[in-house]
Amino acid sequence: MKKYAMKIRSTTPLDTPWILSFVKQEWSSDFIVTKGKVHRIAECAGLIAEDNGAPVGLLLYKTKEKNMEIISLNAIKKYVGIGTKLLEKLTTLAKHRGIQKIWLVTTNDNLEALRFYQKRGFVISAVHPDAIAKSRAIKPQIPLYGNYSIPLRDEIELTKDLK
Repeated sequence: MKKYAMKIRSTTPLDTPWILSFVKQEWSSDFIVTKGKVHRIAECAGLIAEDNGAPVGLLLYKTKEKNMEIISLNAIKKYVGIGTKLLEKLTTLAKHRGIQKIWLVTTNDNLEALRFYQKRGFVISAVHPDAIAKSRAIKPQIPLYGNYSIPLRDEIELTKDLK
């Protein structure tokens, strides 16, 4: 397994073409929908993980008052610590800014995300049955079936209290 010489940094306007290309590849468009709300990628703050100057991971987030919402967390190579390093950097940044809670929404089929976040101190704070139907009305590219051929129906909120 390759050892990454990772550097985590905040995104800049120069990163926008790569971010848009990467997000379109991962999410089939330049926006993400959670809880029926559109998140335009260009409006999100972000962190990039780099290995020898090449991007290997991206975390996009929004801050509102004392809460920080993770919009997207993706690693080019899984299970080598990229997501963990991005999340650690975000948590440090959030604490420095006086943020009280980090939260996110994932889908019922995303078992890897549920495992990942719970192992890092997040708890399931809400389940929104059939919420994907509302999101699919906004973004028809959302498939009917997700990982492991699980019907894609529900949104699950995970929260980490920083107080």
